[in-house]
Amino acid sequence: MKRSDRDTRLGEQLRGLEVPEHAPDFFATLEQRLENEAAAPGRTTPGAPVARDALAGRGRDVGKRRRTRFRLAWVPIPVAVVILALLWAFSAPLGIDFFRPQTASAAEIKEKMVTALARAESIRSTLVVGYYDEATGQLDETRWNVVTTARGDFRLTGVSRSEDLAYDASTGIQRVIVGGENGEPLVASELTGLAPGWPDPGPADWVLVRDLGSVVRAMLAAADPSVVEATFDGRAAWVLSAEVEPNRLSTVSGDHIEVMVDQETGFPVKVSESKAERLLREVRLEGLQIDPALAADQFVLSFPEGVKVERNDQGFRRVSLEEVAGVVGYQPQVPDLVPGGYHLAETAVSEEGGPTGKEGMNPVTGGVVSLAYRRGFDRVIVTTRLVGDDPSLWSDPLASGEGFVDNPEKLTLDAGSFAGSDAQLLIDPRAVPHLWAMNDTLVLTVSGDLTRAELLAVAESLASATR
Repeated sequence: MKRSDRDTRLGEQLRGLEVPEHAPDFFATLEQRLENEAAAPGRTTPGAPVARDALAGRGRDVGKRRRTRFRLAWVPIPVAVVILALLWAFSAPLGIDFFRPQTASAAEIKEKMVTALARAESIRSTLVVGYYDEATGQLDETRWNVVTTARGDFRLTGVSRSEDLAYDASTGIQRVIVGGENGEPLVASELTGLAPGWPDPGPADWVLVRDLGSVVRAMLAAADPSVVEATFDGRAAWVLSAEVEPNRLSTVSGDHIEVMVDQETGFPVKVSESKAERLLREVRLEGLQIDPALAADQFVLSFPEGVKVERNDQGFRRVSLEEVAGVVGYQPQVPDLVPGGYHLAETAVSEEGGPTGKEGMNPVTGGVVSLAYRRGFDRVIVTTRLVGDDPSLWSDPLASGEGFVDNPEKLTLDAGSFAGSDAQLLIDPRAVPHLWAMNDTLVLTVSGDLTRAELLAVAESLASATR
């Protein structure tokens, strides 16, 4: 290869540097490092075999590389390799940290989150939810004391106003009492037959920012996540930032999302949404406690005697897998492959589903099956429902909502009950990570705390429960 004048000048400058003598094993070590770098696996196009290996613990999770303080785009590749090798070799003995990353990588934060969310059994904290008030120009905040478990139970007790909400995941029953103080009327309600979650009517755990873990993972999967260190509530934290598209129908929808993740526990503790640097929405978990002692009746809410209770049945009931076909008329489609540590926690069915998708415009059809898999606080939900008479009426059951623009990845499933079906996969900070598809008879959704490869692997492993 012909050497340019620029390479010659650069070589002269490098030779003129005053550096210590090489250690006896320097060249052997350098050669081995370069060989290891050359043999390192490159980025591959995700597919079913890769996804299956990842779920089985055989794959390699390649995170985003940490940012350095400068770019070497102008340096010829062979020279750049030598420079980086020299910097690495000499930085330790000289005590130079300039070229080493100062914050955790996206992959390290994700690993910390997965471990923490999988191991924790319960959380206690103060939940603070604030929304921008256009009339006052300030953030209007509401506070609750919160207790929630990995089983899905939760209890919210109002601090700034009289509210009490309890949800029992084993029964799918949610009870709420509001008011009763300072002359306010006492309002009580009971919701039964709730689905485990998306896209069907589930518990009010949206107020717990249950999806924060999914949001963070979506941000970590972005092309260029920004990660810096900070302090929140007296604890070390990571801050992740991402630019997002505002809602086209709202003047108070943000163009920037920022999430803080507690370094010790891996839990997301704060999410902020802003537009043109004006804070529009903020959710915080203050005074976070992991696995606190809980009372036996922690999630039992009894209605006062004589109070009128408004009751509403959403139509879902918990059954065993063996009972599903007798209710919906078809065998449940169960994934053969789920990420390690997940277990089937809830099986719920409904003879008639509810509206889904943007503005609830999807057909209301029957035969809904909702399977909830849990791994600590992580959750994955697999649903199927009958297509109905006109498949062309369907759109994404888990779309971000009216006014938001989704850009899902379009693909074809290669295996499982939905093999050959067109599918759409969306990972975006505005929505829970999910995949949806249709075959001749059923509409499928797979959603929750999963990566792209995991969503695809779960969808392509579906099979009849009787197989």
